[in-house]
Amino acid sequence: MVWQDYVLLLLVGGAALFYYIRQKRRPKKSARSRTGNQLTRRELSAWRQLQAHGFKLEEIHPKIPIVIAADAQKKELNWEGNFSVSKNGRTYLVKVVRGDASLASAGLRRELLLDYLVFQPRGMFLYDGEKEQLQELDFIFEPGAGSGGREKLLVRIILILLILAGLALLYRLVF
Repeated sequence: MVWQDYVLLLLVGGAALFYYIRQKRRPKKSARSRTGNQLTRRELSAWRQLQAHGFKLEEIHPKIPIVIAADAQKKELNWEGNFSVSKNGRTYLVKVVRGDASLASAGLRRELLLDYLVFQPRGMFLYDGEKEQLQELDFIFEPGAGSGGREKLLVRIILILLILAGLALLYRLVF
């Protein structure tokens, strides 16, 4: 084998690893379609406000199947959201709450974070049904915190190696 074969092998392997990491982090889309599902009165009110701002309805009551395995037992459940919308290719999850929609509530913050982690949308909208108020939420995590920092570091190393291999190949072809 010549050195170009090793470079090609490195490029293909790096691309395959990058693809594998990205696919592993994406949630599986629910097979449930919009037909047969109905928005509740509060959800419909939130949808009308979003529609006025150019959002498109993606899915009503999206579900993500989750399996919890403990010892030899498995518990299956479906995590369900209110509905999802999109604009400019970005998907947002809408959370409709009753009563106190204050972010000071620990229970609400926990619910929002779980919805965000399960569905992994671009962002979220919180709709207070009583005040008919819509609030956009963004979740910002510290870089390098938790286990996600290792994956990001690995992706960066792979990208740097791919760039260096591409530059070496380009140099070899030109000179």
